[in-house]
Amino acid sequence: MPWHVHTMRSYCAGAFIVIPAAALLGAAYPSPSEAPELARVVGRATCGGHPLGGMWIMFLEDGPRGFMAGGLVETDGSFRMKPWGQLDREGVAPSTFRVYFIPKKSGVPDPSLDPKYEDPGTSGLLVRVGRGWNEIVFSLPGPDLGPTVIRHRRDAGP
Repeated sequence: MPWHVHTMRSYCAGAFIVIPAAALLGAAYPSPSEAPELARVVGRATCGGHPLGGMWIMFLEDGPRGFMAGGLVETDGSFRMKPWGQLDREGVAPSTFRVYFIPKKSGVPDPSLDPKYEDPGTSGLLVRVGRGWNEIVFSLPGPDLGPTVIRHRRDAGP
């Protein structure tokens, strides 16, 4: 059975679409063995001395990978970070991150929180997550515009 030119063109055009799409999907969703090792990140977030309970704290990698992690800030201000979209895992890939806060879907932003802290480009909060265990405390200024304080303790482990 002879192949027609238009049939060959159709197959080649399909290959030019399918092969790059498969390569991009493979890079976007690495297998668990290729997934980065995660470091435990816990902490506390306050604004003007009051816990930022009900907000999401977000870490956006300041680099080409674009790794994201998030954690719900509890009513006492504590949080625990998980890779975004992977609720079964806990931690953050070691790197440098821009930090920002967003209200829960059903929540309302904290009126004392300066809106600049709701955008990774304007928050000015940058943290370096190392291997092992990390505890990060964010003390953001309230309406009185006091200083922003970030404390970071790390245990790289054995």
